[in-house]
Amino acid sequence: MRGRVVSGGREAVVPLPVLGSGGTRVEVEAVIDTGFTGHLTLPADVVRSLALSGRGFVEVELADGGTTALGVYDARVLWRGRERFVPVYEAEGGPLVGMSLLRGSRLTVEGSGTRRGRRDRGSTVKRAVVHYPPPSRPLAGCYGVVTSTAPL
Repeated sequence: MRGRVVSGGREAVVPLPVLGSGGTRVEVEAVIDTGFTGHLTLPADVVRSLALSGRGFVEVELADGGTTALGVYDARVLWRGRERFVPVYEAEGGPLVGMSLLRGSRLTVEGSGTRRGRRDRGSTVKRAVVHYPPPSRPLAGCYGVVTSTAPL
C-alpha cells in the first residue's frame, strides 16, 4: 500500500477503503498517527454516510492528557488485500489510522534532503509505504487507551 506525504512533509497519509451497511463504500485518505493506539477514527459525516452500526461509547485519553467520550462503531476496511472488521471511533478532524490497524505491518517513510556544507538544512519527506507481510518481530505495545465503555 502506497501513500503520500502532505502538509509540507508533516503528515503521512494512506488511501483506505471503508465499507458500510448495504454495500456502501467510501475511500478515505487517512493520516497515520503512531500516537493513536486504536484502529481508525472517522468524522461524523463519514460514519453517517456509511450507516455504521453503533457499539456504544468509549472514554479515551487524548494527547494533551484530557479525556473525552467518543462513539464506537463497527466497520469493515480493505487492509492488506483482505476485508477486516475494525472498531471505529467517531472523532472530529480527518480520518486517522492507529497502531492497532498497523499491527503486523511495517511502515516506511521515505525522505530526501539536501546538505549544504557541514550543516543539515532539513529534509523533505516524499512518501509513506506500508509493507507486508509483517516484519520478523511483531510490534509490541499496540493497546487501546480505553478507560471505560458504555452501550448505546
